[in-house]
Amino acid sequence: MKRRAWMASIAAIFALQVVAEEELPPREELLEFIYDSLSSSIPGEWEQAWMDVELSTKDGYENISAKYFYLTPGSSVPQKFSVKNVFGPLNAASYLRKIADREGKPMPKFRVDIRPGGKVRVTPL
Repeated sequence: MKRRAWMASIAAIFALQVVAEEELPPREELLEFIYDSLSSSIPGEWEQAWMDVELSTKDGYENISAKYFYLTPGSSVPQKFSVKNVFGPLNAASYLRKIADREGKPMPKFRVDIRPGGKVRVTPL
């Protein structure tokens, strides 16, 4: 129940697009949210999934896009898929970028890789 309330609040914060530096959600919660969003949207069995994210800022507005892929067991050919919650993972990715910027490690392009069992890794592209 706590997770659902948090998911609703992250969507509301993004809608306002006004986030004070100290109000950024913890990285671990963002990664858990992305994991849940992606894993619940994959249409079948999977052994790896990822979202490739590209973010840019122009005239004070953030532009964000993502592509989603997964691998079925034993396959090396990525399959595209769509997430059920379109805005949630993009919100979380935007916050991850802000955290990285704050840490002095900008990531305009990055991959969030997930594996069964809750494993999540973020790598710059």
